[in-house]
Amino acid sequence: MRLIFCSLLLLAFTLPAAAQEFTVPKNPKMDKAEDYKVYEKDVIACVNWLSSHGPEEEALKRKKASAFLMTWLTGTPALTMELHAGVMEYAEKNPELLILFMGGWAKYYLETGDDDAIAGNVAGLEVVINYYLQYKDDLNKDRSLKKLAKKMEEGELQDFVKEALE
Repeated sequence: MRLIFCSLLLLAFTLPAAAQEFTVPKNPKMDKAEDYKVYEKDVIACVNWLSSHGPEEEALKRKKASAFLMTWLTGTPALTMELHAGVMEYAEKNPELLILFMGGWAKYYLETGDDDAIAGNVAGLEVVINYYLQYKDDLNKDRSLKKLAKKMEEGELQDFVKEALE
C-alpha cells in the first residue's frame, strides 16, 4: 500500500514537469495543407511551453518557438482568425502577448475542433490573462488586462468578447 502511494505521489510530481518539455521543430516543412496537420501536436506543446515560461526565461528558445508558432498560424488552412481591436487593447503595452493570444485560440481549436470566433477569442484571452497574472512583474503594467482579469473572474469574458465583435 505504501509503495503504491509513493509511486502515485512520484507520478503526480513528474507529470507537470513532462508537460513543460517542448522542443522547437528544426526546419519545419510547411509547404502544402497536409504539412500543417503534422505539426498540430507541436503547436499545442508550443503554446503550453510559451504560456508557462516567463518572458525572460530561455529567450532564444522563446524567439524560435514564437517564430514556429507564427509560421504555422499564418499558413495553416485549418484555422482562420480575425483579430479585433476591441479585444486586443492589451497588445499596445505588451505586444509580445499577441502570440499567446493567437496560440491560445489555435490550441482551443486544435483540442476541440470548434472554430467559433467568440470561443476562440475567449480562449486566447484566457491564455493572455493567466500569463499576465503570473508574470505581471516582467511585463508592462496594463489596466486593460486587469479589467479583463476581473471579467474572467466574474464569468463575463464571453459577454465582453461578444460585445467587442459586434
